[in-house]
Amino acid sequence: MSNFLIGYIVASLFIAVLDSLLAIVSFRKGGVQGKALGATCVGCAFVDLSYLVSVLVDDYFVYSCLSSVYFVCIDIMLLCLVMFIRDFCKFRNSAVGRGHFMAAHFIILVDIIVFAINPFCEIAISYVPRATEFAKYSYNMHGLFYVHLFFCYAMVATCVYFLLYKLVSVPLEYKRQFLYAVAGVVSIVAINAVFLFLPGLSKYNFLDYSILGYSIGAYAFYWACFQYSIKGMTNLFKMSVFENIDQGLMLFDYENRLILYNDMVYKQFPRLKFRDMLPLREFTDMCGVNIKDNYENYVVQCYAETDAGKKPLRCDFRTLRNKRGRIIGRLFMFSNAVLATDPLTGFHNWDDFVFYSEENKDVARGDLVVLACDIMGLSFINGSKGRHAGDRCIKELADLMRNYFPDDAYFVRGQDAILIAFCAGGSEEIVVDSLKALEEKFEPKIQYGVSVCRSSDNMLEGIGLAIKGLKQKKLLCKESNHSVILNSLVQALQESDNDTEEHVRRTQLMGAELGRRIGLNDVQLSDLSLLCLLHDIGKIGVPLEILNKPGKLTAEEWDTLRTHPVKGYQIAQSSPELCGIADMILHHHERWDGAGYPDGLARESIPLLSRIIAVVDAFDAMVNTRAYRKALPQDVAIEELKRCAGTQFDPNIVSEFIQMIEALPSKASEVAEAVSEEVREVVRDELTQGASSANSFHSVHNLRYVRYTLDEQNNIIDFDKDFERLTGFSALDIQKNRMNQTDLLPPEDRTEYVCQITEALGKNPSAFFEHRIMRKDGSVIYVLCYGRRYFDSATRSGRAEVIVADVADTYTLRIMADMERNKVRRQQAQWENAYRRDSLTGLLTRNAFKSDTEFKLLEGKCKVMLLMLDVDKFKEYNDTYGHVAGDEFLNLIGQTLLSSLRRDDIAGRMGGDEFAAALFFKKESSDEFMYERAQQIFDKINMTLKMAAKGTSLSMGAIISNEEMNTFNELYQSADRLLYKSKENGRSRLSVRQ
Repeated sequence: MSNFLIGYIVASLFIAVLDSLLAIVSFRKGGVQGKALGATCVGCAFVDLSYLVSVLVDDYFVYSCLSSVYFVCIDIMLLCLVMFIRDFCKFRNSAVGRGHFMAAHFIILVDIIVFAINPFCEIAISYVPRATEFAKYSYNMHGLFYVHLFFCYAMVATCVYFLLYKLVSVPLEYKRQFLYAVAGVVSIVAINAVFLFLPGLSKYNFLDYSILGYSIGAYAFYWACFQYSIKGMTNLFKMSVFENIDQGLMLFDYENRLILYNDMVYKQFPRLKFRDMLPLREFTDMCGVNIKDNYENYVVQCYAETDAGKKPLRCDFRTLRNKRGRIIGRLFMFSNAVLATDPLTGFHNWDDFVFYSEENKDVARGDLVVLACDIMGLSFINGSKGRHAGDRCIKELADLMRNYFPDDAYFVRGQDAILIAFCAGGSEEIVVDSLKALEEKFEPKIQYGVSVCRSSDNMLEGIGLAIKGLKQKKLLCKESNHSVILNSLVQALQESDNDTEEHVRRTQLMGAELGRRIGLNDVQLSDLSLLCLLHDIGKIGVPLEILNKPGKLTAEEWDTLRTHPVKGYQIAQSSPELCGIADMILHHHERWDGAGYPDGLARESIPLLSRIIAVVDAFDAMVNTRAYRKALPQDVAIEELKRCAGTQFDPNIVSEFIQMIEALPSKASEVAEAVSEEVREVVRDELTQGASSANSFHSVHNLRYVRYTLDEQNNIIDFDKDFERLTGFSALDIQKNRMNQTDLLPPEDRTEYVCQITEALGKNPSAFFEHRIMRKDGSVIYVLCYGRRYFDSATRSGRAEVIVADVADTYTLRIMADMERNKVRRQQAQWENAYRRDSLTGLLTRNAFKSDTEFKLLEGKCKVMLLMLDVDKFKEYNDTYGHVAGDEFLNLIGQTLLSSLRRDDIAGRMGGDEFAAALFFKKESSDEFMYERAQQIFDKINMTLKMAAKGTSLSMGAIISNEEMNTFNELYQSADRLLYKSKENGRSRLSVRQ
């Protein structure tokens, strides 16, 4: 067998398999087209296989039978092809299409009969033997075979007619799919005609190669029908959209060279000339667009020079990446921003920006600094000089913002006259500094608010935070109309406490400085300034005689004073401008150990600003004179703060505050020794707000009660001095209204009370009940009531003596309330313990670890060694074994670290694969002994790591506190430097400070 024949056999079998696969895919498409094309592909496969077998056989009769099968399969295949093209060209319901189809069925039936008879009686075709390796018979065609050929060519002509008719009627862009189909059909028929009518003498001409062409044609029809509209037109439509979109599009390749741009770019930048392979940097310089290198998606405003002047454009920048994350290009989209631009300022108008931000909220971007600013007194300018003067101020401010803010800033005209700027990649300080420089050139006063909008945050929420800070600053500004409600509250507070104004000014200054030290953002600083002003606003509901009492307060007076956080909370909640700080007002007397009021919150569950104002307020109260004591020296006040750190105050806040105060020049002229212990006790009692008065315990208690007398008609005729305290009714009320016993009861209780008291007194001259009393102010309280009937010999009439005690005054109820409060505190302590623990390792969180370490440092009773630990090559471990295994590995490290410490030592997870431990030693412990302990911990953890996961290790830095370095931040920074020294020196090392 020759190589040529082997190749032909392999090709035929391969194409038959392709026909079968294409048939399956077509049938799955469904519909008339899918089924007809599938049947055509099946016919192609049978034609191919039957012809292949026929050219290989030697027997005359077998060759004749296979040829008949082959000819019939061609008929059926062409009929299915006609059905397919008829539906493909939409001739299915036409009269012409139906006529051709019926005729084709009749002729195929005749053809089947003729070729079924032919092997036995050669009425259509006979075969002439020839001495060749394959195709050992040639055709001797008779008349009926020419009828068969005429029928086949007629069906082919019908297909071509359908295709040409459709070719003429479709749009130019769709002609190609029909033109290719016509060319394919004609080519196959031409090859078949050459084989039949112009056979050559070479053995290579003995085979009908059009058989293979049938399969190729079937694939062409499949592509034209099912793929051309999806894939063949995709690029065409992409280019059409690219050219006709109303945005200027410019595409740069991975090497930052211009490779594609549309005509709209020329219309938007008529004075610029673009060329192929234009460098990206040259392009951005030409257009005035500043794109940061580290930003993948970006939006910036720019202006194009046109004959009509500057035209505002919005530039959307996108970095394009493939599936592997490699950069394949950079796309610039320039949009006409005239309709979306505020005509006065040239900034993006608010309504369109809101729509834009919602539409693009899922687009990746970097962090943004958001600044919202407003002109103070703008309404006064509009009212006195006219709106045109106010508009001139707004426009001037907008122009200055463009000049002074970074080139990549994006500007929005907010609601009313608020102007908003987005700055990418910078810090709050840079943006505020830009505004400060601008203020020197702008005459009216500007107020502003700043927030940071993270990449995962909604831009509108970032604007909302900045505007919140702006409005709070306007509240605090006396020149603003928004400060009217605030001024009235402050005036009411000053009437209650003469020192309010100076106290507020001092706390605001100290609070702002402390807030900056601990990294509060602009909105938090605004909240803190407002809190300094209003944290004691609830005192306007406290009697003046308690607020200004020169001596110590009684337990009852302390109880009254301690209601002011709740009253302040209620006042703040009633005002939309103040509700943001209501919770902070409510909790500014909570204690770090949970023994504060009103809710007994502890540790980090207390709002941060409440913890700050507690320290600042306490310090200012100590160093300033009060009605009942003199001011304490600054160093004594600092000593008291240290003493209360970890119990009353957040140790971290106290540490930062003391560092801030000590950095300032001292104003104290006295020395600590000059302060008597009596004064210290007064101050301590003041700081605890009378909490110590409730610590005494007795088994026997006096019960406060009220006694009054009734006549025979149950009218009140006599009462003691405490009657008004309990019921609110004075002697004048009783005499004027001739009050009855039932007048003290709520209306809904009176019938039941009369029935039960009558029944009880009918059996016994005395009765003991628990019921409700309605006080003069409408409030209802529960009381214990004892009454007895007796005969008054002086008046010769019946009387009743009634003794009433408020249930709330009983010691039993107070004990029950305390038990419930303790139960709640225990539950809260469990929650707070969970809140302070890292969910993965069970170690302290960063903030909790910092607070507990700071407390020990402030206490000053021990030496502190801080260890910083970091896992070497953890990323490689995580990438190799997965995140679940990585989490288990981190948990193992945390537990090993914890088991290496003593009971009083603490450990925390600082973030990621970084851990810390604080070890506490006696003052007399030597540094060598402490560092030896650090080495033991280092060795134990490293040994565990090597056994658990080869290839990983631990690096550690250790530092010991001393007189020069005794705050957490100082220790942390030093230990962190030592840790990275270990990493730089080859990892798996312990570095200590010598």
